[in-house]
Amino acid sequence: MPTSEAPAVSLRSAFNAAAPANHLPTELVIQILTSGAWSHWWELVALTHICQHWRAVALGTPQLWGDAARSGLKERTTLFGRKSWEPVFLFLPALLARSAPGPIKFELSHPMTLTQLAEHEPAVSPYFARLCHLSVDVQYPGDVAEVLRIVPSHFRNLQVLHILHANRPEGFVPITLGDVPSWKDMDLPHLHTLTIPGLCFTRSIAVPSLKTLILSDGPRSHGIFLAALARCSLALESLTLLRWAHPDRESSDVPASTTRVVQLPNLRFLKVAVRSKRPSALLFAGLSLPPTVAIHFDWRSNYGNLCELLPKHLVGLHTAPYFDSMYLHLFDPLATGLHCFVGDVERLSVREKPRVDPVFPKGRTFSAFLTEHRYPAVTRLAIDMDMDMDEPDARRTSVTQWDRLPAFVAALPGLRRLDLLGKNVRHLRRDIVKAFLQLDMRPPSATGAESAAGTLKTLGYVCEVPERLRTEKAVGYVDGLRAQLDELAALLAAHLAAGGPRLDRLELCIAYSARPPRPPPQAYPSVCGTVRPSTELTVCLSSTYLPRFAALVDEVVFVGDVKRRGPGWRVLDSGVARVSQVTGPKRLRRGGTGTARKEL
Repeated sequence: MPTSEAPAVSLRSAFNAAAPANHLPTELVIQILTSGAWSHWWELVALTHICQHWRAVALGTPQLWGDAARSGLKERTTLFGRKSWEPVFLFLPALLARSAPGPIKFELSHPMTLTQLAEHEPAVSPYFARLCHLSVDVQYPGDVAEVLRIVPSHFRNLQVLHILHANRPEGFVPITLGDVPSWKDMDLPHLHTLTIPGLCFTRSIAVPSLKTLILSDGPRSHGIFLAALARCSLALESLTLLRWAHPDRESSDVPASTTRVVQLPNLRFLKVAVRSKRPSALLFAGLSLPPTVAIHFDWRSNYGNLCELLPKHLVGLHTAPYFDSMYLHLFDPLATGLHCFVGDVERLSVREKPRVDPVFPKGRTFSAFLTEHRYPAVTRLAIDMDMDMDEPDARRTSVTQWDRLPAFVAALPGLRRLDLLGKNVRHLRRDIVKAFLQLDMRPPSATGAESAAGTLKTLGYVCEVPERLRTEKAVGYVDGLRAQLDELAALLAAHLAAGGPRLDRLELCIAYSARPPRPPPQAYPSVCGTVRPSTELTVCLSSTYLPRFAALVDEVVFVGDVKRRGPGWRVLDSGVARVSQVTGPKRLRRGGTGTARKEL
């Protein structure tokens, strides 16, 4: 692919000028070229010969050619020998030249590709200054050593380096310390992100510019890990330890000090995914964490006490401000995720697989998991049953484990908001709502800085049906939604009949269920901001159930975005549409306003 424009002369014919493709807007052509119109780099070259207009647009879009270069190097061609790379490297200089001045990103499926890049240095080295991201899949320890040797000598401006184990062979010989090269502080002055196998992470490569460090497995020894971490500790902001198998005994080659503590003053995020049954306290004994660090755990089961495992100065867990919001995510029949927030900032996340007899007879139960995480300062709780209920494990878990959820809600005396998302398991939702309504109604200790809305008792309730029923049962699936709404209305009526106080606010969301699981939340997942409501179902059911709920609670909100107008409807810019007020008996309203508001 020569860089000259001579081959494009034939595109300037009268027929080509009249072609419809030659008159498409530039923005549309860019969107076509960057949205999956090609899979291989040579297909992009063919697209540039559709017409003169497309060629001009493509040549003026550096991102296209950077993606083409990455595509050519990413393809796994090792089965065809070294000559299979020759077409890629023949055109690689032209692709990289057209990608200027944008950054270059390489994702290599084999370290041999990196070796080929080094061998073709005279042709491609002028463009290495723009290489900022490099990802290499490796299999053997020798491959890791080769990557570590090539990178500082050819890619000094690299910012992100990922060395990933594609498929670790069984019985491989670990890399020796002598094979790990030594990086000086200025060898890679811009490197801020490093992913590397834990056995290869030593002090010799832990450059002080690192801000994000990801270890894909356990370290060689505790002492080597701490020594390497100490070199990059001052700038480190994120530390991820995957498949962590903490060594119980120190290696004989480098003795470790059991009293050494590494200061991590700027660390903001720590993730530990433990392979063994419980995390080692020795890991946290060697780390000095700032009080505001966010911690994420991923383990099968914790036999100890989380509060005793973590440092005693962590904000949210041990010191004020304490956790005020929690999100309990049941996204797998045998897995549970708990996210704890201070305001809208996540401070603690725990992913665990509680015991379900007889699958894990030695693990701890779901009840013990809930008991450990009863934080008295919590005022908001979201429970998301986000799993496939057709699985046998889900049905067994619902019987043996989830019945503990109402008691968990009842143990949070300051709870002012409850959001129920996901599936409805038997009558579990009914029992959870009942426990929430029966909580002490005294408002939490409010200060002048807190908003009045923070003291309102609010229930967010999602009514879901599988989206597949939308076509399979055109009418019957709506009856399932009516049954959920009827059950909730009957529960609220029984609560009032027993002398209970009225609920301040009820937020209803009618939606089709999404395919599980939902991604981890960035903030507290309330009903209004997490679930996408169905306008069709909301319009169908809200007019019937608004009067019923308006007589039972102070304020009723149907979450949704009305896309069509009709009698009594108006569309608001905020995405929450309201209808005219519905008059109700004054004796049913707190304050005697005699009106209820409906939002869609």
